[in-house]
Amino acid sequence: MILIKTENATSPTLAATKYFFRQDLTTKKYFYVLISGNQEPEIMDKAIYVTPDNNISSLNDLIQGSTLGIDLDEAVSIANLACTSQLCNTATIKAQYIKSGVSVIWQISLDPVDASKNPLIIQINAQSKEVLFRSPGF
Repeated sequence: MILIKTENATSPTLAATKYFFRQDLTTKKYFYVLISGNQEPEIMDKAIYVTPDNNISSLNDLIQGSTLGIDLDEAVSIANLACTSQLCNTATIKAQYIKSGVSVIWQISLDPVDASKNPLIIQINAQSKEVLFRSPGF
């Protein structure tokens, strides 16, 4: 597994989570397992692209060692506590979990209902809970 992405992260009935996997170690072909709400998981394997495709590190060692760090709910809670903008109260939340260098990061994007406003982004180290980055206005 190389990546986890979730849309509508705070709504169990609307949440859609994708778990991305490499098809093999030598090519840049991928598939993902989609879990939406209460539906059965689906495997999606047609024209799957991961951008940027720069040899994204595998999460398998972290999974096997039970060292993934905080879960999505805790990452969203940290993001909500850190957010000083009123836009956070009504924003749609997207999340991405990925290994970057030696760190594993939750990137939480809060997309305001008002489409004229830019998304607010925060990156959290999943193991230390340290906030690594906040976009302007967060």
